[in-house]
Amino acid sequence: MIGGSTVRVGTASWTDPTLLTAGWYPAGVSTAEARLRYYSHHFPIVEADASFYAIPTPEVAQRWVKRTADSFRFNVKAFAPLTGHRVPASRLPASVRDSLPPRTQKLPTLGPADLSADDIVELRRCFSAAIAPLVEFNRLGTVLFQYSSDFRPGFSSYAAIEKLRVDFPVTPLAIEFRHREWAAPEIWARTLDQLRALEISFVAVDAPARFASAMPPVDGVTTPGLAILRLHGRNSAAWEGRHDTAATRFQYRYSERELGDDVLPRIIRLAREASEIHVLFNNCFGTDGVHNAATIRRLIDAVG
Repeated sequence: MIGGSTVRVGTASWTDPTLLTAGWYPAGVSTAEARLRYYSHHFPIVEADASFYAIPTPEVAQRWVKRTADSFRFNVKAFAPLTGHRVPASRLPASVRDSLPPRTQKLPTLGPADLSADDIVELRRCFSAAIAPLVEFNRLGTVLFQYSSDFRPGFSSYAAIEKLRVDFPVTPLAIEFRHREWAAPEIWARTLDQLRALEISFVAVDAPARFASAMPPVDGVTTPGLAILRLHGRNSAAWEGRHDTAATRFQYRYSERELGDDVLPRIIRLAREASEIHVLFNNCFGTDGVHNAATIRRLIDAVG
């Protein structure tokens, strides 16, 4: 807690392969069930990122509910094609994949432009079904729509944001932008106004500086019930490089000084306007994320 605001701190994954081999999970904690139970005893929230790569079945979310306490929350990352990203055809739900023309099925990856309007509707239906157990048992924190750096300010982007609320009328939603043009003063003000009107949470970030593909450290609360801060690390050398796994791009451990001088003040500012703050560490290489999450929680407790 900071003042009267609840602060939930966690990481953007609990199953990254580098974490599984780093020694954070004790010996014997080696099954999916045991790992989630162990993680949830240490942190009150996690970001489920597997849903970005493929839509899970509702049974997966049902198991998550059973393995965690009633107070635990899941932020779920939207399926890649719903935010303009591409995936292999094999990762599409069978109901979409099997209806694709043969030529489309053979493409190395597929994006929204390769899919019909009916396909996109079906993707949204499958995704909504996947998170339904989390909604039913009040375990869903929000659905994170993380757009690529190609998603830049303009009429089509504002229209896409508007349509999110049409497609998901009652689901808690959050948006993270990946191009620094969104932080330009006039654009920034208009965007915050739109997100407030649609009741969509803006996701503030910490990322390497001076890249067009990374938002600067700007904060904004667009829904009074939830503010979000995602921390990607500050590995400038790896930010725009090619990587075999996402974890190596975010390989960075914040120092306690960085957390205390840079991150903690942002959390305190967010707490002045929002009743709940989610602080998610996306620097999930090895134990970097869990280590930093534990450290910032200690710093928060000291000022709470």
